[in-house]
Amino acid sequence: MRRVAGVVIGAAALAFGIAVPAAAAPAGPATACTVKDDQVANLSGLVATASGYVAVSGRSSDGTTPRVFVLDGSCRRQRTVSYPSQPLDPEDVVAQPDGTLWIADIGDTDKNRPWITLWKAAANLSKMTRYRFTYPDKQARDAEAIVLNGNGMPIVVTKVANGPAELYTPAAAPDANATGGVPLKKVGEFHPVRTNTPNQFGVVGQNTVTGGANSPDGKRVVLRTYSDAYEWDVAGGDAVAAITQGKPRITPLPNESRGEAITYTHDGSAFLTVPRDGAAKILRYTPSTSDQPPPTKAASAPGASGGSFWKKLTLKQLTVLVAAVGVLGLLMVVGGVLGIRYARAHPPTPRDSVDVDNRRRRRRHGERTGDWSDDDEFAGGEPGVYGSAASARGRVYSAPGYTEPGYDPGYQEPPAPRRPRQRYDSNGYDDYREQGYREPAHPEPGYPERGYEEPGYPPPRPRGREYRGGRSDGYDEPYADRYGR
Repeated sequence: MRRVAGVVIGAAALAFGIAVPAAAAPAGPATACTVKDDQVANLSGLVATASGYVAVSGRSSDGTTPRVFVLDGSCRRQRTVSYPSQPLDPEDVVAQPDGTLWIADIGDTDKNRPWITLWKAAANLSKMTRYRFTYPDKQARDAEAIVLNGNGMPIVVTKVANGPAELYTPAAAPDANATGGVPLKKVGEFHPVRTNTPNQFGVVGQNTVTGGANSPDGKRVVLRTYSDAYEWDVAGGDAVAAITQGKPRITPLPNESRGEAITYTHDGSAFLTVPRDGAAKILRYTPSTSDQPPPTKAASAPGASGGSFWKKLTLKQLTVLVAAVGVLGLLMVVGGVLGIRYARAHPPTPRDSVDVDNRRRRRRHGERTGDWSDDDEFAGGEPGVYGSAASARGRVYSAPGYTEPGYDPGYQEPPAPRRPRQRYDSNGYDDYREQGYREPAHPEPGYPERGYEEPGYPPPRPRGREYRGGRSDGYDEPYADRYGR
């Protein structure tokens, strides 16, 4: 499997808000040896032999062709073996009790392989035979682990980030001449548990099966994830039943840098692993005797996301939660778009606009807005001022934009009332605006008072008479005194 696969899984863990623990409580493993050869890198599978190790490299991002390496007990490279034909993505290697090797070319990150390949090699790697297999539904799957059943048949274990790993075994005897591949059959599932063992991929790493091995005597079998090793006792050589029905013992493998390979020591007393990234350092672990992993201090770095709520969620629950948030956001966007379209199709009613415009005009012309009701223009109005109710109904006063049927764009607002030419100054009649827009009648005709000017005043001087004081012809004051003449 390419290096990019680990990066993608790590990005997925961060996207789902998964907290990746940073501290490990179990004691660190012992180092069996360190590879100091630059050519021995990207190791995805490991087997211990009497004299050293056999390691296989997987497909790499730099395009390096996968090889098989023979190492001595100090991890020095003794020789490099090439495949008879170009492999795609070797991921694991497992040994039979007689030393025969099965190399699993089963990686398929892109899920576009029509078949998978298993290479059967002699213990000294002098000969390799290629066998092809196909999944029962013809659908491609990514896988990184292989173990052997008691009858020598290989068991392929798929790599699943969310959900159980699937176990497949050949439905018929392997046939090197079957160019189309021998069909596989599904024989069970393996469900990793939530262990909280620190690893670079968090919950995803705790669920992803990356390697497997059989003990040299065939009585035990182990599968590993990025975080832990699961070991079962095998009764009667039935490894499938042990994995699918038995209760495993769990050994934490904390903080390995993309650890994928696992095997037993040649005497079967310990596990050996090798990180795929970084220096090829073979690590040694003592298998656990408990079905519960030792407690780990799953502390996050300060400021890191992930509390107790998130730690209780499975990857499936996190996926559903993220999907629900996405759906909610989509619904909000759709609702906003529909609301905008509705508002554009249903502008404010003209009556509301008329009321507002009329109130503004009344204030501008000095009217008291409380004199009329809000429905003057629709239910009566003030005849002679703004027109009759019939003329005002359904009209606006040249309001721009109201050109739909039923609105008269030519209806103009009546001009402001003309100021009377004459004004009556007596008490109570000092404001022409408060008595309508008509000149008031004289309260008592024939009795003009000071300040009231009518056409013809002052009256003409009486002919033939001298007003020298006193009453004369009904006038109670001399003409000259009254009119200044």
